[in-house]
Amino acid sequence: MEIREETIRVLDECLDLVIAAIVKRTTPCKDDITEHQAFQRYDRKWLRHRKKQGYIKTHRIGSRILYSVFEIECQRLAEKDYSDAFDRIYRSADE
Repeated sequence: MEIREETIRVLDECLDLVIAAIVKRTTPCKDDITEHQAFQRYDRKWLRHRKKQGYIKTHRIGSRILYSVFEIECQRLAEKDYSDAFDRIYRSADE
């Protein structure tokens, strides 16, 4: 993958995280998704495992279990290994 494409991909994912943080801060109810929606959008096994480990918190409103999109995205990005991508990006900027 070309360095420029990789830079755009990393920045795009970071931008998605910033947008999710703004939504959570300004209108917290819009950040919440139901458990069913979370399972459709993300891997069910991955979510349940992270919830069991305590990395992703849920809360209830009535009988519905709600997840925070921001928390899920933070965890998803935290598990990615960007070290190689950042090294290549910064090395190319120095040249």
